[in-house]
Amino acid sequence: MQSKRDIWKLRNSPGIIGSIDCSHIAIVAPQEEEHNYLNRKQYHSKNVQVICDYDLKIFNVNAQYPGATHDSFVWRNSFVRRYMERVYNEVDHNSWLLGDSGYPQQPWLMTPFLNAQPNTPEANYNYAHIRARNSVERCIGVWKGRFRSILKERVLRYTPEKASNIINATAILHNICINGNLDIDFEIPEQEPAEDDVDFDNNRNILREGQLARRNLVQAYFANN
Repeated sequence: MQSKRDIWKLRNSPGIIGSIDCSHIAIVAPQEEEHNYLNRKQYHSKNVQVICDYDLKIFNVNAQYPGATHDSFVWRNSFVRRYMERVYNEVDHNSWLLGDSGYPQQPWLMTPFLNAQPNTPEANYNYAHIRARNSVERCIGVWKGRFRSILKERVLRYTPEKASNIINATAILHNICINGNLDIDFEIPEQEPAEDDVDFDNNRNILREGQLARRNLVQAYFANN
């Protein structure tokens, strides 16, 4: 896969096919299930999952979940996770997405080590991880900068269903802009800090296998950096 080779070449991260994160897009308080849309920052939103490549092209956007939903819950119920798991089980143990510490470590989703000591293989891995995963943060910033209707300050005044359609449409238009090499001649908005609270998958076998996969990756590529 071209994106995997590009990110390895440019960010010293082997096997990475993309980066994942969620971003809140503000909507007007809905009439039904209003409490589900009130996020931890105390405004109503959709919690939108974005997966992008190094060129900031979005290859998955999931705008179906309300703002009170955890990032890891959105991922756990994503068809992309099911696809990555199936590919891993059938043929490929060397392709990963990158997620922050709000996601569970899985064999197909690499997260950083917590409290890695300086000048250790784990710290080398974390450094490469941060540099490569930065693409999704920049992607979200560019996307929202192009389509300012999805900024927090520009609340989408539509039903959640219609808001999802608008969000999906702007993601498609964002990719068209990327394909057309349109300049970023606007200020990229600052992203909100990631949430600390998580809702991890409690499948211990997957967690153990994910930790082993990360350990093998560190030993193969980062132990001698």
